[in-house]
Amino acid sequence: MPAFVQSGAWWALAAGVAIAAAAFAYLLPRRNAGFVIYNITEARCVRLLDDSLRVCGRSGAWQGHTWIADDSRCEIHVRSFALLRNVSLHVECADSDTANEITHALYTELHRQLDGFAQLPSAMGAGLVLLGLTLMTLPMWMVSRHIDDLVDAMSHLFG
Repeated sequence: MPAFVQSGAWWALAAGVAIAAAAFAYLLPRRNAGFVIYNITEARCVRLLDDSLRVCGRSGAWQGHTWIADDSRCEIHVRSFALLRNVSLHVECADSDTANEITHALYTELHRQLDGFAQLPSAMGAGLVLLGLTLMTLPMWMVSRHIDDLVDAMSHLFG
């Protein structure tokens, strides 16, 4: 990157940023594609999801980790990350209106059912928060100790 700046090739930097932004936007999930439920086991989530779908008036069958509606126009994929005790739900439907309707109804019903559950945070989640704080604080401390060297390096690089 410093070579691009020194040679005045701003167009290459702008093209790189545009490509990175386009790739990031492409990788984002579409709106109402699903959601994540934290601090829950997969078995408990499947039971809650089954009850919620029944309350919402949806009928279907489970095939492995996927719920398929009776009319085969909608699927809900369940994936878990057991280490953090979270489960992601991915909704795929034939049309976006149905996906929005099911996602909203599921969110409302699951929120109602999970509202009464009081749980402690997982040990892994608390450990990751502490690790994140350490990883955030350590570089800031190093920068504060060597700020004069960083200013000299930047002035030689861009000056």
